[in-house]
Amino acid sequence: MNQHWFRTLDEAKYEIDLWREHYNHIRPHSSLNYMPPVEYAKHAA
Repeated sequence: MNQHWFRTLDEAKYEIDLWREHYNHIRPHSSLNYMPPVEYAKHAA
């Protein structure tokens, strides 16, 4: 996303929502024992 130009605000919001979903629900984080934040939070509760 660092070098992506969006044509509309709606397009930007859509792409950011997709990125946020991936970052929090799919992408493993090394600081969280290689789990996504949502999964880590489930185990911590």
